[in-house]
Amino acid sequence: MANNPTVAADTKNKGSKSKIIIISLAVVILLLGGFVGYSLLSDSSEIPFISKLTEEPEPVEVQVPLEEFLINVSDENGDDTAIVKLEVSVSSYEEGAEELIGKEIAKVRDAIIHVVSNENIDTLLKREDNSFVIKNDLKNRINEAFGKDIIHEVYITNILTQD
Repeated sequence: MANNPTVAADTKNKGSKSKIIIISLAVVILLLGGFVGYSLLSDSSEIPFISKLTEEPEPVEVQVPLEEFLINVSDENGDDTAIVKLEVSVSSYEEGAEELIGKEIAKVRDAIIHVVSNENIDTLLKREDNSFVIKNDLKNRINEAFGKDIIHEVYITNILTQD
C-alpha cells in the first residue's frame, strides 16, 4: 500500500491542507492580537467598539429641593425691614449626595441663610448672563460647609421680596 501512488498523494494533500489551515489560523490570531494591542496602546476613542467598552457611564444628576426660606435682609437704606421668601433646589453628580444633603440639611440651610442675610435687596436680585449672581455664592458657601465640592448647581425656583 505504501507503494500505491494514490494513497501517497492523499497523505501529502492531507498534510499540506492541515499546514495551510494552521498557518491561516496563526495569521488571523496574529492580526487580531496586533489590532487589540494597537487599540489598547493608542487612542482608543478613534475605534468605535473599543471606546464603547472603555467609556465610563454618564454621571447621574441628583436634584434635592429644599424647604422654603423666609429671611430678613436689608433694604436699599440698610434697614432690616425687607423679607425674602426663597425656594431653592441644589443638584449634584456625586454618588450618595442625596443622602449626604438630607443628613446634613442644617449645614445647607445655614449656608443659604448666611449668604442671603448678608445681602441687600439690590444685590440679591442682581443678574448676569440671565442668571442670579447670588447662585454662585450659595454654591460656594454650601460646598465650603461640606468641605468638598458636592453641589454642582443651585437653582432658585421661587424668589419674592417684600419691603
